[in-house]
Amino acid sequence: MKERNLKVLKIHPKDTVLVALTHLKKGEPIIFESETYILKEDIEEKHKFFIKDLAKGMLITMYGITVGKIVIDNVSIGEKMTVTNTKHEADAYAYRNTNYKWQAPNTKPLTATIELMEKWAQPIIGYLYPQCFVKIEIWMLLKKPCIMH
Repeated sequence: MKERNLKVLKIHPKDTVLVALTHLKKGEPIIFESETYILKEDIEEKHKFFIKDLAKGMLITMYGITVGKIVIDNVSIGEKMTVTNTKHEADAYAYRNTNYKWQAPNTKPLTATIELMEKWAQPIIGYLYPQCFVKIEIWMLLKKPCIMH
């Protein structure tokens, strides 16, 4: 079983970037799928960094598709993906001939459940924070707003 790295995410096997799931520090070694990447700069949470050296004009892959291209001379492994080193680029549109027919989901069980909850549920009334007397009404799973007195 593969060991999971909880600091980064690779969305698709073809991707040339990893997504930081937490703030990563410059110089920090990131081990992912038996490879070690040394970060060239701090990478903020949800930002991406390159896992391949790419030269000007080369394509950036994320989600398994082209999302951009390099616009500077080159980027190195561990560098942050930014608007200064990349430009939007997309693969050509390709029509996929599929015969998809949408079918509405059956909502009757959900409607019946809500009706029963409204009919049979009794409010639980409590007072918290004695200074402001906040009245809380809880109707099983349905939330109602707090009413200030």
